[in-house]
Amino acid sequence: EVSLLSWAITLDRPQLKVEVVEGSAATDAEAAADIELPLAWLPALDITDGRIDYSLGGGAYVHGEKWRGRYRDLGKDRGALSIAIGAFSAVIDSQNVAGQLSVAIGLHPQRVVVDSLRAQGQVGLSHVQIDAAGELGLDALRPVLMQLRTEVATGVDSLVVEMDVEGACLLYTSPSP
Repeated sequence: EVSLLSWAITLDRPQLKVEVVEGSAATDAEAAADIELPLAWLPALDITDGRIDYSLGGGAYVHGEKWRGRYRDLGKDRGALSIAIGAFSAVIDSQNVAGQLSVAIGLHPQRVVVDSLRAQGQVGLSHVQIDAAGELGLDALRPVLMQLRTEVATGVDSLVVEMDVEGACLLYTSPSP
């Protein structure tokens, strides 16, 4: 099958900079709107050896190297997105964190499914591993379902926390000038 809409993008060593800006709550009309992902229009995407800088405000940031990403259309209104950051460093609440991240995501027109997310890192003398899976609905209610497992290990002890999260995601927009 040949499609005039088939296209692909390959990026080698892209640099992405993201900054969080102050925002305000979405209006009731904006918050109640359904979102539909235009999967039929998304190109196949391959990203290799990228760099990402993400400023969270208040001095908190994340810096990632060896960033890889891939998106593929799976047909029948489905897509697959995978992202891996080979090495990241972060400062959050005056704590230095270093580690790796990988995530596999299934995209559907009105939902995003996190098939697997794994973050491994070092915080001081402690090793931290976070595994998660879940789903975000893109209808007006923005339902969220997530399973989370966190393990923190020091040289002697370890702590494991497992939880299920169910709720809704709130939308924010930037204030108008």
